[in-house]
Amino acid sequence: MHSRYDLMRESVVEDIDGEHFPDPLTINYQSALDSLRKLPDSYTLNRYDLKKLWKKYYLETGKLEDDDILYSLNGVEHVGLFEPGDFLYKFNTDLVEQYEFKNLENDEN
Repeated sequence: MHSRYDLMRESVVEDIDGEHFPDPLTINYQSALDSLRKLPDSYTLNRYDLKKLWKKYYLETGKLEDDDILYSLNGVEHVGLFEPGDFLYKFNTDLVEQYEFKNLENDEN
């Protein structure tokens, strides 16, 4: 299953086992947002949707993967922060996937 972790590079920080953490700052979400001419359609979440958020996401987008990327593009830090009445923009997952996410450290712009 594809997720934001597939787009991250390893950080230089190691855990106690010598493994490197994935670095969330190596994803350039802003490039995806800057290329939009207008915001996509959105949908509103009700209290039933919040109990099965994955199901609502699937019904709206037709996919079960990349939900974490789209939540990030919507500015959602954690799905537990949703409340009834919140809305999400329906970013097209194909549109999001076509961007070259790169290490911001090497960004020459």
